[in-house]
Amino acid sequence: MGELVVRRILVAVGLLAAVAGCSSPSPSSPAASGPVATTTPAALPTPTRFAGDLLLAIPPTATKTAEKDHPDGTVTIEQAAKIYADPATGLRQLTAAGYQRGAEVEWIEADGTWIGVILAQLDTADHATQYAQSQQQGFATNSVFAPAVEISGVPGGALYARTTISSNNRWFTEAVFSRHGISVELFVTGPKKLGPEKTIALAQAEFALLP
Repeated sequence: MGELVVRRILVAVGLLAAVAGCSSPSPSSPAASGPVATTTPAALPTPTRFAGDLLLAIPPTATKTAEKDHPDGTVTIEQAAKIYADPATGLRQLTAAGYQRGAEVEWIEADGTWIGVILAQLDTADHATQYAQSQQQGFATNSVFAPAVEISGVPGGALYARTTISSNNRWFTEAVFSRHGISVELFVTGPKKLGPEKTIALAQAEFALLP
């Protein structure tokens, strides 16, 4: 199984958990009888800034990868739902999780390393945290990834690296974190096994761009 296929599966599984985490408590649960929980509204950047200023810049020596579905870098909720086997189900689950819109940038460096940054704007900061934590759980429970590594300077951020090379001879490292109303997943994959330093540095730089 290719590393990007693994990522798409884990993201979809993570979103299932995110939806469950955002569900209202049942009348019989202790939480239902107590004060109603509130969430912090997320500040919504303008679409232009969201897809531009909030994404890492492509290095001048790298090559941008083409994405036919959203070449301008913006991702609608309908496009995001395509990671599901059933996009209609994905759309319902993304809506329930509070997904507003997304943005992404990907590039390939001279040595063949492929880097991608994917943002998800949620309707509240709490939902963004749940969204990221659910994706982290997907990686944490998958046996092909080593235990999480904390990302210094990125509260709640975690890095996951494959322990074996994929079937198409590529290594894969993923960083997942959130800030305010935005959840981020950042991947680094390539034919050469890298330590966590590159992914951590990219995650720290991306975190600094978020409002």
